[in-house]
Amino acid sequence: MILEVENLAYRYHNGPAIFHDVNFRLEQGEILSILGTNGAGKSTLLNCLGNLYPPCAGEIRLDGTSMRRLPLTQVSRLVSYVPQIHYPVYAYSVRNFVVMGRTPYIGAFSRPKKEDYEKADHALEKLQISHLAEKAYTEISGGERQQVTIARALAQEPKVILLDEPTAHLDYGNQIRAVRLIRELADDGYGVIMTTHNPDHVLMLGGKVGVLDREGRMEFGDAKTILTEEKLSMLYQVRLRLVKVEGLDREACVASMSG
Repeated sequence: MILEVENLAYRYHNGPAIFHDVNFRLEQGEILSILGTNGAGKSTLLNCLGNLYPPCAGEIRLDGTSMRRLPLTQVSRLVSYVPQIHYPVYAYSVRNFVVMGRTPYIGAFSRPKKEDYEKADHALEKLQISHLAEKAYTEISGGERQQVTIARALAQEPKVILLDEPTAHLDYGNQIRAVRLIRELADDGYGVIMTTHNPDHVLMLGGKVGVLDREGRMEFGDAKTILTEEKLSMLYQVRLRLVKVEGLDREACVASMSG
């Protein structure tokens, strides 16, 4: 068991809980898609899993040990986080930006070694973006920046990769490529957790799904079992249908135009 979440809850200051009683487990090579409406708490939950926000209740375990008992460097070696948007501050080269993923393995007053750059180069090759290596991170497109940020996460050599709406700012072609990449990451043995607004991407990926409702409850299970027309229509407050696509071994989520 790579990741185990038990009775997790989070609230801002003294306000109501954003989510509560969240429970799930993630194995090596599994994908968990977190689905929900705007404001449901998907990104907040991801931030808790990435050790960025402290939950107000519950437990997160990595390899059987409570996250709160692990040194920060150990958490960073186990979990990498890819934000929805990354705003560049300095014009680092793409290669130097990716090698920053090696920070958990480099001493506070040390510089990256040859091995660290080799791992960064391998991550760029994995995403087929080696041609960007010497370009300034500030001067590449938003879609390229998303890929480079994922490469930095791979250079970190984690067991779990957290992706906050990885397709949100991509054109349709790049959305499909991102979904395929997520499938490849799981096939390579990473545990992958992503948030999304798009139920069709969840159906494409299969695996596990966690549906956060408007009351902060999360239903967890197999995507094929959890995602029904009734549940999706209730979640999004529009009539949705699951349609078997001829030639594809899966269903697609489509909207009814009749209300």
